Amino acid sequence: MKTAIRALLLSSVIFTSCGSSDNTSGNICFDMEDSAGHKYSAVMHLPSSHSSKKPLPAVFIEDGGFLTDNGQEFWAAVDSLEEYGATGSVAVVCLDGKADGAERTDFFVNTFIPYVQEKWNVGLTAGDRICFGASASADRCLTLSMQNDTLFSEYWCFSPSEADLSEFGLLSSPVEYRICWSAQEEIEHFNYYPSLVNAIRKRGGKVDSRAFDNSIASRQAWWQYLFTEELKRRFPGQDSSLK
Repeated sequence: MKTAIRALLLSSVIFTSCGSSDNTSGNICFDMEDSAGHKYSAVMHLPSSHSSKKPLPAVFIEDGGFLTDNGQEFWAAVDSLEEYGATGSVAVVCLDGKADGAERTDFFVNTFIPYVQEKWNVGLTAGDRICFGASASADRCLTLSMQNDTLFSEYWCFSPSEADLSEFGLLSSPVEYRICWSAQEEIEHFNYYPSLVNAIRKRGGKVDSRAFDNSIASRQAWWQYLFTEELKRRFPGQDSSLK
Protein backbone atom coordinates (compact mmCIF):
# COMPACT_ATOMS: atom_id res chain seq x y z
CA MET A 1 0.00 0.00 0.00
CA LYS A 2 2.80 2.45 0.88
CA THR A 3 4.42 1.78 -2.49
CA ALA A 4 1.16 2.50 -4.29
CA ILE A 5 0.69 5.75 -2.39
CA ARG A 6 4.28 6.78 -3.16
CA ALA A 7 3.77 6.08 -6.87
CA LEU A 8 0.59 8.15 -6.84
CA LEU A 9 2.41 11.10 -5.26
CA LEU A 10 5.26 10.98 -7.76
CA SER A 11 2.85 10.73 -10.67
CA SER A 12 1.60 14.23 -9.80
CA VAL A 13 5.02 15.81 -10.47
CA ILE A 14 5.23 17.72 -13.75
CA PHE A 15 8.51 19.17 -15.00
CA THR A 16 8.44 22.55 -16.72
CA SER A 17 11.08 24.66 -18.43
CA CYS A 18 12.96 27.31 -16.48
CA GLY A 19 16.20 27.72 -18.35
CA SER A 20 17.89 24.40 -17.59
CA SER A 21 19.03 22.08 -20.34
CA ASP A 22 19.06 18.92 -18.23
CA ASN A 23 18.44 17.42 -14.79
CA THR A 24 22.04 17.60 -13.60
CA SER A 25 22.74 21.30 -13.07
CA GLY A 26 21.19 24.75 -13.26
CA ASN A 27 17.52 25.46 -12.54
CA ILE A 28 15.01 22.62 -12.83
CA CYS A 29 11.36 23.62 -12.45
CA PHE A 30 8.56 21.24 -11.56
CA ASP A 31 4.97 21.36 -10.33
CA MET A 32 3.45 19.19 -7.63
CA GLU A 33 -0.02 18.62 -6.22
CA ASP A 34 -1.06 17.31 -2.82
CA SER A 35 -3.91 14.94 -2.02
CA ALA A 36 -6.25 17.88 -1.36
CA GLY A 37 -5.62 19.34 -4.81
CA HIS A 38 -3.37 22.20 -3.69
CA LYS A 39 -0.86 23.02 -6.40
CA TYR A 40 2.79 23.86 -5.78
CA SER A 41 5.58 25.03 -8.03
CA ALA A 42 9.21 24.37 -7.22
CA VAL A 43 12.70 25.21 -8.42
CA MET A 44 15.66 22.91 -7.87
CA HIS A 45 19.00 24.71 -8.28
CA LEU A 46 22.04 22.48 -8.69
CA PRO A 47 25.61 23.78 -8.99
CA SER A 48 27.58 23.08 -12.16
CA SER A 49 29.91 20.83 -10.15
CA HIS A 50 27.06 18.54 -9.10
CA SER A 51 27.37 14.83 -9.68
CA SER A 52 24.33 12.67 -9.00
CA LYS A 53 26.65 10.05 -7.49
CA LYS A 54 27.90 12.37 -4.73
CA PRO A 55 25.41 13.62 -2.11
CA LEU A 56 25.15 17.39 -1.72
CA PRO A 57 24.00 19.51 1.23
CA ALA A 58 20.82 21.42 0.51
CA VAL A 59 18.97 24.54 1.60
CA PHE A 60 15.21 24.03 1.47
CA ILE A 61 13.38 27.34 0.96
CA GLU A 62 9.89 26.98 2.35
CA ASP A 63 8.30 29.75 0.27
CA GLY A 64 9.11 31.17 -3.18
CA GLY A 65 7.90 34.64 -2.18
CA PHE A 66 11.48 35.17 -1.06
CA LEU A 67 12.41 35.49 -4.76
CA THR A 68 9.84 38.15 -5.66
CA ASP A 69 10.73 40.22 -8.76
CA ASN A 70 14.36 39.19 -9.20
CA GLY A 71 14.55 35.43 -8.99
CA GLN A 72 16.88 35.02 -11.97
CA GLU A 73 19.33 37.53 -10.51
CA PHE A 74 19.29 35.60 -7.25
CA TRP A 75 20.10 32.28 -8.89
CA ALA A 76 22.88 33.96 -10.88
CA ALA A 77 24.33 35.25 -7.60
CA VAL A 78 24.26 31.75 -6.10
CA ASP A 79 26.11 30.45 -9.17
CA SER A 80 28.72 33.20 -8.88
CA LEU A 81 29.44 32.36 -5.25
CA GLU A 82 30.52 28.86 -6.21
CA GLU A 83 32.23 29.91 -9.43
CA TYR A 84 34.51 32.37 -7.62
CA GLY A 85 35.19 30.14 -4.64
CA ALA A 86 33.10 31.99 -2.05
CA THR A 87 31.04 28.87 -1.31
CA GLY A 88 31.36 25.16 -1.77
CA SER A 89 28.83 23.12 -3.72
CA VAL A 90 25.31 23.30 -2.29
CA ALA A 91 21.86 22.68 -3.72
CA VAL A 92 19.09 25.22 -3.16
CA VAL A 93 15.49 24.11 -3.61
CA CYS A 94 12.45 26.33 -3.34
CA LEU A 95 8.79 25.43 -2.86
CA ASP A 96 5.91 27.79 -3.67
CA GLY A 97 2.16 27.38 -3.45
CA LYS A 98 -1.10 28.72 -2.02
CA ALA A 99 -1.72 26.16 0.72
CA ASP A 100 -0.97 27.33 4.24
CA GLY A 101 -0.77 26.05 7.78
CA ALA A 102 -0.49 22.40 8.77
CA GLU A 103 -1.34 21.08 5.28
CA ARG A 104 1.52 22.98 3.71
CA THR A 105 4.00 21.96 6.40
CA ASP A 106 2.96 18.31 6.08
CA PHE A 107 3.48 18.44 2.30
CA PHE A 108 6.83 20.23 2.68
CA VAL A 109 8.17 17.68 5.18
CA ASN A 110 6.60 14.38 4.12
CA THR A 111 6.32 14.69 0.33
CA PHE A 112 8.45 17.52 -1.07
CA ILE A 113 11.70 16.96 0.84
CA PRO A 114 11.74 13.13 0.40
CA TYR A 115 11.05 13.53 -3.33
CA VAL A 116 13.92 16.00 -3.79
CA GLN A 117 16.28 13.82 -1.74
CA GLU A 118 15.48 10.72 -3.77
CA LYS A 119 15.62 12.30 -7.21
CA TRP A 120 18.73 14.47 -6.83
CA ASN A 121 20.67 12.87 -3.97
CA VAL A 122 20.76 16.03 -1.84
CA GLY A 123 20.17 16.86 1.83
CA LEU A 124 20.23 13.23 2.96
CA THR A 125 21.13 13.87 6.61
CA ALA A 126 19.99 16.49 9.10
CA GLY A 127 23.51 17.92 9.18
CA ASP A 128 23.28 18.50 5.44
CA ARG A 129 19.88 20.19 5.54
CA ILE A 130 19.08 23.87 6.14
CA CYS A 131 15.53 25.23 6.38
CA PHE A 132 14.96 28.78 5.17
CA GLY A 133 11.88 30.96 5.52
CA ALA A 134 11.01 34.65 5.23
CA SER A 135 8.04 36.46 6.76
CA ALA A 136 5.10 34.01 7.23
CA SER A 137 7.36 31.24 5.94
CA ALA A 138 9.83 32.06 8.72
CA ASP A 139 7.02 31.63 11.25
CA ARG A 140 6.22 28.20 9.81
CA CYS A 141 9.90 27.21 9.94
CA LEU A 142 10.16 28.21 13.59
CA THR A 143 7.10 26.16 14.49
CA LEU A 144 8.44 23.23 12.48
CA SER A 145 11.75 23.44 14.33
CA MET A 146 9.96 22.97 17.63
CA GLN A 147 7.80 20.11 16.34
CA ASN A 148 10.67 18.15 14.79
CA ASP A 149 14.06 19.31 16.00
CA THR A 150 16.00 16.52 14.28
CA LEU A 151 14.89 17.37 10.74
CA PHE A 152 17.30 20.26 10.02
CA SER A 153 20.59 21.32 11.57
CA GLU A 154 19.91 25.03 11.05
CA TYR A 155 16.93 27.30 10.54
CA TRP A 156 17.41 30.62 8.77
CA CYS A 157 14.34 32.67 9.68
CA PHE A 158 14.16 36.19 8.20
CA SER A 159 11.52 38.64 9.43
CA PRO A 160 9.21 36.31 11.38
CA SER A 161 6.37 38.22 12.98
CA GLU A 162 3.75 35.85 14.42
CA ALA A 163 5.50 32.68 15.61
CA ASP A 164 4.26 31.63 19.06
CA LEU A 165 6.49 29.10 20.78
CA SER A 166 4.73 29.14 24.14
CA GLU A 167 3.19 25.67 23.71
CA PHE A 168 6.53 23.97 23.08
CA GLY A 169 8.97 22.54 25.60
CA LEU A 170 12.70 21.93 25.49
CA LEU A 171 14.41 20.91 22.26
CA SER A 172 15.69 17.35 22.36
CA SER A 173 18.77 18.04 20.22
CA PRO A 174 20.97 21.07 19.43
CA VAL A 175 19.48 23.35 16.78
CA GLU A 176 20.98 26.57 15.40
CA TYR A 177 18.87 29.56 14.38
CA ARG A 178 19.88 32.52 12.24
CA ILE A 179 17.24 35.21 12.72
CA CYS A 180 17.18 38.69 11.19
CA TRP A 181 14.65 41.48 10.90
CA SER A 182 14.53 45.11 9.81
CA ALA A 183 14.73 48.11 12.10
CA GLN A 184 11.25 49.12 10.93
CA GLU A 185 9.88 45.71 11.87
CA GLU A 186 11.43 46.03 15.31
CA ILE A 187 9.48 49.27 15.82
CA GLU A 188 6.25 47.81 14.45
CA HIS A 189 6.53 44.65 16.58
CA PHE A 190 7.76 46.19 19.83
CA ASN A 191 9.52 43.61 22.04
CA TYR A 192 8.55 40.73 19.74
CA TYR A 193 12.02 39.92 18.47
CA PRO A 194 13.82 40.02 21.84
CA SER A 195 11.05 37.84 23.28
CA LEU A 196 11.27 35.39 20.37
CA VAL A 197 15.05 35.06 20.66
CA ASN A 198 14.72 34.55 24.41
CA ALA A 199 12.00 31.90 23.92
CA ILE A 200 14.23 29.91 21.55
CA ARG A 201 17.24 30.11 23.86
CA LYS A 202 15.15 29.02 26.86
CA ARG A 203 14.24 25.88 24.91
CA GLY A 204 17.85 25.07 24.15
CA GLY A 205 18.31 26.64 20.73
CA LYS A 206 21.45 28.51 19.72
CA VAL A 207 20.51 31.86 18.19
CA ASP A 208 22.47 34.32 16.08
CA SER A 209 20.26 37.38 15.64
CA ARG A 210 20.65 40.72 13.88
CA ALA A 211 18.69 43.68 12.58
CA PHE A 212 19.17 45.49 9.26
CA ASP A 213 18.24 48.95 8.00
CA ASN A 214 15.65 48.50 5.28
CA SER A 215 15.37 52.26 4.72
CA ILE A 216 18.09 51.87 2.07
CA ALA A 217 16.70 48.82 0.26
CA SER A 218 13.69 46.52 0.11
CA ARG A 219 13.30 43.67 2.55
CA GLN A 220 13.61 41.19 -0.31
CA ALA A 221 16.97 42.70 -1.31
CA TRP A 222 18.22 42.41 2.28
CA TRP A 223 16.89 38.87 2.61
CA GLN A 224 18.69 37.80 -0.53
CA TYR A 225 21.93 39.50 0.50
CA LEU A 226 21.87 37.95 3.97
CA PHE A 227 20.95 34.58 2.47
CA THR A 228 24.14 34.63 0.38
CA GLU A 229 26.12 35.65 3.47
CA GLU A 230 24.75 32.62 5.29
CA LEU A 231 25.69 30.40 2.36
CA LYS A 232 29.29 31.65 2.59
CA ARG A 233 29.37 31.06 6.34
CA ARG A 234 27.78 27.61 6.34
CA PHE A 235 29.32 26.23 3.15
CA PRO A 236 32.72 27.96 2.85
CA GLY A 237 34.59 27.77 -0.44
CA GLN A 238 38.27 27.93 -1.29
CA ASP A 239 38.71 31.71 -1.53
CA SER A 240 38.71 33.04 2.04
CA SER A 241 38.91 36.66 0.83
CA LEU A 242 35.32 36.37 -0.42
CA LYS A 243 33.84 35.08 2.83
